[in-house]
Amino acid sequence: QPASAFATAFRDLQGALPDGGVVAFIGAVSNEGATTAALCTALCAAQQDRRVIVLDCDLRRRALSRALDADEEEGILQACENPQRWRDYLGEEEETGLHFIPAGRGFNPWRTLISSPGFSDLLNELTAAYDLVVLDCPPALNTADGGAIASFANTAIVVTAWDRSQISHVRNAVRALQRQADLSTGVYVNRVPPGYRFGRLRSECSPPRARRA
Repeated sequence: QPASAFATAFRDLQGALPDGGVVAFIGAVSNEGATTAALCTALCAAQQDRRVIVLDCDLRRRALSRALDADEEEGILQACENPQRWRDYLGEEEETGLHFIPAGRGFNPWRTLISSPGFSDLLNELTAAYDLVVLDCPPALNTADGGAIASFANTAIVVTAWDRSQISHVRNAVRALQRQADLSTGVYVNRVPPGYRFGRLRSECSPPRARRA
């Protein structure tokens, strides 16, 4: 439904992103909508004729890979091992033609993207081939991996959920990301009901307040 408020919100978001480079989507904690925001923003960018690829960087949850029905044994970890052969692990969404690299289902808790020396090289390869590289990151506060992966991006978008996200979680996530040099940060309020211009984030100790989305 391209004329819906849902689609319009993501068109506006992708339009506000830089013309090129790497953009990370990250929630403070799980289930804030970071994967949906990353996927829909990438799709909107592709529909605007931008060359875009989205990477599933959450090896444990693999939410982006599942959303794209990608159940490959190998994926982004193997692409990091062979950055020049990243096309061997490339997927394409049938309906939209969106390019992606999934998180392989052969999960090894001892292997992470951060411990893979080829991750930076992979991003360099992809930024040379695409206008926009979108990272779907693990949550910032659940593990150390989320913020570390997002630090490779030029811009990090902290995705929050209307009337669900706790302000302290969002603040802590943004502060952690802002410690990274040259990383621009922003906040996107997800699941705002129609008719509202403000996103409301929940505080632990006070009634919800309206905050600008």
